[in-house]
Amino acid sequence: TYLDWLAGGRRDGTVNPGYLFLFFYGLERRFLVDQPPEEEKREIVAEVERLKALFAQNYSVQRYLGEFLDIARIVAM
Repeated sequence: TYLDWLAGGRRDGTVNPGYLFLFFYGLERRFLVDQPPEEEKREIVAEVERLKALFAQNYSVQRYLGEFLDIARIVAM
C-alpha cells in the first residue's frame, strides 16, 4: 500500500496516515539533518504544505506537519 501511495504521487488523502508519517520523517530528516541546497528546502516545504492540506481532517498530521513548517520557516530566516 505504501509503495502504491508513493507511486501514485502521494495524492490519496484517505490512505492510512502512518504511511504519510513514514514519508514525512524522511523529508524532515533531509531538511534538518542533511542541510540540502535552498532550492530543495523550498521544494520540501512545498510538499509538506501540500500533504498537510491533503490530510486536513487529521489532527496529528496538522500538528506534526504544522510544527515542522514553523521550524522550517525559522531556519529559512
